[in-house]
Amino acid sequence: MNIAEWFNRRSQKGKTSEFGRQRQLTHVIYVILRDPLAVFSILVITLFIVVAVLGPKIAPYPEEGMGKTNMATRLLPPSAEHFLGTDRLGRDMLSRIIIATRPALWVSLMVVFLAVLIGAPLGALAGYVGGRLDDVIMRVTDLFLAFPFLLLALMIVTALGPGLKNAALALAISWWPWYTRLVRNIAASLKQRYYIDAARAAGVPAVVPHQFGSGNLHLQRGSVGSFVCVHFFPGQNVSRSRCASVSTRAR
Repeated sequence: MNIAEWFNRRSQKGKTSEFGRQRQLTHVIYVILRDPLAVFSILVITLFIVVAVLGPKIAPYPEEGMGKTNMATRLLPPSAEHFLGTDRLGRDMLSRIIIATRPALWVSLMVVFLAVLIGAPLGALAGYVGGRLDDVIMRVTDLFLAFPFLLLALMIVTALGPGLKNAALALAISWWPWYTRLVRNIAASLKQRYYIDAARAAGVPAVVPHQFGSGNLHLQRGSVGSFVCVHFFPGQNVSRSRCASVSTRAR
């Protein structure tokens, strides 16, 4: 096979994968639009993100929202000038809420990112490997879950000191066990599926849930059952006949 043929095959494969991704995206959008609660949730989240990004520009009193005091306007009731009134230091409450959305969004994203970064790999490892490793990881998880969530976060913040970064880290340390337990149950359930056993019986060297390294797993469901087909890059190619063999064994 010359270079031109190789590039032609790669381009055709890229077009096929791009068409598949477009179909998946269209299906996801269709499912979301059918659920009014999901649409409402997306609108609320989008509004929150827009307010967080444009906070200083849309706040009526951005300086007061950032902490500047104005004792001449303290404790005013809601009015046309101050939609939500003012606090004891004369700061506009609406401006303070708008300005506070940015650090609130940053802390939320940081907490979820760190919690998933810690909990998801541990859960996947525990669910896939099992045995003593599963017992050790889950006992450590149970140890963290034994403490009340807010109490554990307060204890960690007390040890680390005040600040948004320390607060985000404390919340992430308190939250990661929930993701570990969730991912562990999913991994343990998937490991017992028939198409995983079929892949092992066919001698497939590695099964991964998504693109990782040199492998790309496609789970396909037919009218008679499930089968797995793993496509590898040149050098570790799995032929279509091999995939058909996996499909036959999975029935």
